Amino acid sequence: MAQTLVYQPYPGSGPLATPNTSGSKESEPFFPVPLAAQHRAPTTVPMIAKGSTIPLGLRPWFAAALVAFMVAVAIALEVALSFSNRTKGWATSQTKTRQDGILHFVYTLPPIAIAMIIVTGWKTTDQGIKKMQPYIDLAHGDAAAEKTLLLDYTSTPEFLVTFHAAINKHHLVAVSAVVLLFGLAAQPLAGALFIVRDTWFSFPNTPVQSVRIVGLNPDLTNLAPFVTAAGFAESKALYNVSMPAFVKSNFVVADFNVVHIRNIYKNGTVIVNTTAIDSSANCIKANTAQTTLAEGVFTVSATSAGCTLQTQITTSAQTQYGVNMVNCGSLPDSQKPVAFWIVDSSTSASFPSTAVAFCTPSMRIIHATANVDIYTGLLPGVTEQKDNPYTIHNNVTDAPLNGAPLNGIAFNLTEAQTDDFQRARIAAITNGLPSAVVQMAKQPGNVGIAGLFANGGDAFAKLSDQVYTMYLTLVAKEMYFIPSTTTTLDSEVRTWQKRLWMSEPAAHILAVGLLVLAVAAAIIQVAHARLRAPVTLAHDPGTLATALALASGHEHMPDARVVLSKRRFRIDPTSGRLVEEGQKGFEDAWSPDPRQTSFLVR
Repeated sequence: MAQTLVYQPYPGSGPLATPNTSGSKESEPFFPVPLAAQHRAPTTVPMIAKGSTIPLGLRPWFAAALVAFMVAVAIALEVALSFSNRTKGWATSQTKTRQDGILHFVYTLPPIAIAMIIVTGWKTTDQGIKKMQPYIDLAHGDAAAEKTLLLDYTSTPEFLVTFHAAINKHHLVAVSAVVLLFGLAAQPLAGALFIVRDTWFSFPNTPVQSVRIVGLNPDLTNLAPFVTAAGFAESKALYNVSMPAFVKSNFVVADFNVVHIRNIYKNGTVIVNTTAIDSSANCIKANTAQTTLAEGVFTVSATSAGCTLQTQITTSAQTQYGVNMVNCGSLPDSQKPVAFWIVDSSTSASFPSTAVAFCTPSMRIIHATANVDIYTGLLPGVTEQKDNPYTIHNNVTDAPLNGAPLNGIAFNLTEAQTDDFQRARIAAITNGLPSAVVQMAKQPGNVGIAGLFANGGDAFAKLSDQVYTMYLTLVAKEMYFIPSTTTTLDSEVRTWQKRLWMSEPAAHILAVGLLVLAVAAAIIQVAHARLRAPVTLAHDPGTLATALALASGHEHMPDARVVLSKRRFRIDPTSGRLVEEGQKGFEDAWSPDPRQTSFLVR
């Protein structure tokens, strides 16, 4: 059975003990003790636990958990950073990740929350160290009041605690405050941990539908593809227009459908293993080339590698040019070599300047890796798969073409097929192609008309090769690919995508900082545990119960939580004394209404 608690004056003249000369209860301290406490330790009243009560932040399990958490977060940061770099970040909403978008705040909150947990944990430890310091000095020896009873680090700004503690030689307090200040820097770094970058990202195994295969266009009498290609060559020379879709330089690839990809990714590149045709004009300058005048007619003659050109033109114009089939080999006229020529009689009517380029068209059907722009269909790049030759047989590789391209200058048309309309189209082709060469020579930075004749016509042969190769490539797109049933191909889509990355500087600094803080925290906790070993407190430092227990003068104190439960106290407004219900001054003081949470008003 618990002993009866009575008010008993404390022995001595401690700060809370008041001499009782009147025998009245009012002047006695409010803290109750058992009547037998002066003679022996009571066994029936709940006593304080063996050992000392220490703040939460200094308890071993809390210290171990905080240090382990900081190390775990540091390791997780480096692992996540490695994963971020390896996967090029994480996919995000493409429309809500702007700096002012809602997701910007969503992905910055978790790191800040973790940083807050760490800072709050160390703040709890730091507060405990500050609260314990006066008691440590009291336990270690004859300490001045300025370093014990009057010392209050908890209400001092953090940046001043370091200096005050250093002056007082409270080194653990100073170091703890420094650690806390460095810990506060983790929050802005955590806010900068995640960033959104426009990333060139790859999506493999994306299906696309091929809609054309290699095959000869059955309508060889339709000259529209040839006329259009010649007109495009002129436009390219004069206006530098972009190449059509699926065409790059001398390559043309089989068309495939990218509309469904465009609806998903909007921009980027599709990489597909497909079929391509590589066309070459193979133009070289003539071994001999001259123009003679006879009976008011110019005769242009040239030879090259067993091939000859001879054509007659009028003398009505000073600068004339054209392209003709040449006598060479046994190929059909539509596949024979051709010759581009230009004559300029402006300097001499009797001996006009002449340049001739012999061109032997060729083509290769290859397997290739094609990069196609999703939005425009343009062909940024084509790479031949040299270890995977094209071996499929069709009417382009076999009869009737047998792998040789149409020259696009001569056409195997019957008399019935060669009407005035067709002849006009052929004339447009044979005039348009050499015109494109001349227009290209006239462009700023090029050789000009006079330069076409220099060095035996080197520049003329190069420009003719460039124009004629473009023409053959455009012809190949329409003449050597035919529509087919849809075939699904695997492709790789590479596109610019907004992705969430981890900032390397922020991640490394945070990881290293957390490891340093964890080591510092462990050292401080171990050192402080040794330093506070002589301290024995009945209750948490900083509470009035601890102060009363220290001032009571009794060796054995009951547990204040039991003794003081269900008892009410107030501060006497006139004397400032702490009074208990029933003591003088209790009725003159007042207690706050539990509903008053913000302001205490009477």
